[in-house]
Amino acid sequence: MEKRFCIHCGTALVSGQVACPVCGKETDIHGTRHNITQPISQATCNLPPPTLTWREPAAVLVAVFLADATLYHGCGFAGLALFVFALPILFFLGTKNPRLNLRTSLLAVLAFLVSLKLIWCGNPAAVFIGLIVIFLFAALQAGMPLRLGSLTAYSFNGVFASPYNLSDYCRSLRRWQKNGGWTLAPARQAAIFVPMTLLIIFGIIFVLANPNLQEAVQFYWNKCVEWFGRFIDWIPAFEQVLIWIAIAWVMLGWLRPRRMLGSVYQNDVPKDDTVIQNSEEQNEKDLFYYAYFNSFISLILLFSVYLCFEFYQNWTRDFPKGFNYSQHMHLGAAYLTCALALSTLVLCTIFRGKTLCDPRIATLKKLAIIWLVLNFLLAFAVYNRLYIYIDLNGLSWRRIAGLLGSTAVVLGLIMVMRMILLSQGIRWLVYRYAWSVLAVIFIGYVFPFSWYISHHNVSRVMNGDLAPSIFLFPTSLDMPEHYLASLPLLESEDEIIREGAMAFFAVYYSSLERASTPKGYYHWTSFQWSEQRLKQALEPRKEELRLYMERPYSEREETIKKFRRYTNRWI
Repeated sequence: MEKRFCIHCGTALVSGQVACPVCGKETDIHGTRHNITQPISQATCNLPPPTLTWREPAAVLVAVFLADATLYHGCGFAGLALFVFALPILFFLGTKNPRLNLRTSLLAVLAFLVSLKLIWCGNPAAVFIGLIVIFLFAALQAGMPLRLGSLTAYSFNGVFASPYNLSDYCRSLRRWQKNGGWTLAPARQAAIFVPMTLLIIFGIIFVLANPNLQEAVQFYWNKCVEWFGRFIDWIPAFEQVLIWIAIAWVMLGWLRPRRMLGSVYQNDVPKDDTVIQNSEEQNEKDLFYYAYFNSFISLILLFSVYLCFEFYQNWTRDFPKGFNYSQHMHLGAAYLTCALALSTLVLCTIFRGKTLCDPRIATLKKLAIIWLVLNFLLAFAVYNRLYIYIDLNGLSWRRIAGLLGSTAVVLGLIMVMRMILLSQGIRWLVYRYAWSVLAVIFIGYVFPFSWYISHHNVSRVMNGDLAPSIFLFPTSLDMPEHYLASLPLLESEDEIIREGAMAFFAVYYSSLERASTPKGYYHWTSFQWSEQRLKQALEPRKEELRLYMERPYSEREETIKKFRRYTNRWI
């Protein structure tokens, strides 16, 4: 039997019922367009009723208090042990229909064991495992199966479901009003809360990517604190409030999960990687069209303003004295790369399912393309920051990793653009993007980046730019490649650089002469082309290197320490 639901509040209607028993809106039983009801399948409308139970807000408040005591004011792993132990209990008590079965019991025992480990001898890996156990326990309490698609959809509820749950609470408190009080249709709620949530998330990322913006936010926060005057002792720190909001937001979303987002692995259209054909489903309108429309408009405005700020600040490269390059360029580029990855995720979430069948999708595609162009400009800003940092004091493996990671994210944006233009599904994107990521990983491991990094830094040092000398002779690079690229340093005009290079080469050449295979003789399977090239290059200096190794050990070590002190000036 087909059920009918109120599209304003989601309440199930009895057959022939004239008015919604919750919001009081009158309807027509024939299902005309002005009717507030429409037939919706049971699978897509399995939403929690908008009723307020004391257990949910109580669990959220206790979780906030617990996080404040163990995370913000905590000083060690004992507090984290209490957090891992108590949070599953709060999910069990705060859920409307608590579930106690074999799987939930097993996860509770695992949480208890992790808390014991944290009390005994804690480490970050145990904390990470504890958070995973808490997430799985919360998902089971919410009735979610432990499948990748369901868990992914459930994780999104920690971000997007909280505004709707707050709306449910408000409707419950205003139930006494005849017209339903602050009742809004789910589509209208989404049109407000989804753009607001995305603006907050991207805004926080942009602030974290710029230390000067962090200082400005902190400054205005302190101004607000001063304005309250005598209540200053009661006002928490800015970071403390962020922790409260984050814990309450995620806790509220996971206690009352929503089905509106669905699973990112289901309902992909088309399923056979073909372009959508004309059908009756193409005329079906997506309930959250205006939420996506408003989100695109808001994000386009936010990105436009931020890109103007970004290029105004970094294009001239005229930075004040004492400027923190590491935090602004390297860490800031990492945050902006996260923003690009989040943009990819947002686009994949929007262009799927019923959205692909909406007749108004052309407008969303145009807005998506405009936002993608702004994302490509943001990617250019990321590369600009990394190249500013490289120009400051040379190349390192971390900076190469940053360039490769940003490239992988940009390839994801390109794939998403193709997916949108061709009206393809998520499976089409995942299959092709996986190959792109594998190609980037392949390049990172196969291309001789160790030689290139050392060659870049040595070339600049030989030309008189000593700033990249901090990356000379690292222990993390492949040694033969690095020493091959560092041979010109033996002819450096800088005495400290030249003597330090001679000390490093002497030690390494001595290790090459002492090296032997486990069988005690040279075998063709131990051949390394780079080592042979290096031995041939050092052959004319063999006697000089041996004489250097005959010096006292303390003298050689002092030469190396002097070299390190000299090069560390450019950190």
